[in-house]
Amino acid sequence: MTAALVPCKVWVARPDPDDVRHLQGQSLARCLRLRQPADRARMATGQRLLALVARAVSGDPSARVVRRCSTCGSTQHGAPRIAAPHDRFGISLSHSHELVVVAASDQARVGVDVERVRHHEPRAAALFCAPGELAADLRSARPDLALTTRWVRKEAVLKAAGWGLASPPVDVRISDVGDRPGVRSWSCAAPAGIRPEQVGCADLPSAFVGEDYVGAVAVIGAQRVVVEVILQPDPWESRLGAGPRLRSAGS
Repeated sequence: MTAALVPCKVWVARPDPDDVRHLQGQSLARCLRLRQPADRARMATGQRLLALVARAVSGDPSARVVRRCSTCGSTQHGAPRIAAPHDRFGISLSHSHELVVVAASDQARVGVDVERVRHHEPRAAALFCAPGELAADLRSARPDLALTTRWVRKEAVLKAAGWGLASPPVDVRISDVGDRPGVRSWSCAAPAGIRPEQVGCADLPSAFVGEDYVGAVAVIGAQRVVVEVILQPDPWESRLGAGPRLRSAGS
């Protein structure tokens, strides 16, 4: 079943190394295995934000975030999800350099990705772009922006579908940077018979992620996605939603 309009909230925060003190168990162990302080800060803030969002959207202060790899079955890694009985809510995490984002929706399949705009060599871009997509992006006024935007849109869809990067991004054909976000087609096995037109996509507003970053969300089972971006103060409080908000409509 596909809903005409699905809301999706996205929390945006800055990495804070002090967030490691809020972690415990597997989350703390994964964080401490990272050697670079910047990597530890991003993971710590991401894990803390995941936990707070899970409690906020479920309304349950005891809600937990769990992981399970769809490939090997390990619970030590894999996409995050809110444990039962709140698993009808979807949740997704991404981070890049100075940004950490968590998306949540009342649809179980949601994906988010954020990246700092960077240069892509055509040979490397061909690994995630179909030939027509690569040609269109290289012809655009800002090829690096176009290619990075295409990448985040694809990864958001792959996360929402449950494939992650276990499926080649080149198998998913996505709209061009100047077009409304959306999936044009895919050549990989569709999750539960979902068709490309049943995937709602939206870009994250640059007013919140900054001009140097691009981001996207995808929700399976939606025709359109309305994104509410919530910017956490810096330093941010444990209380979610303390910062400014912005709503925008996607595809």
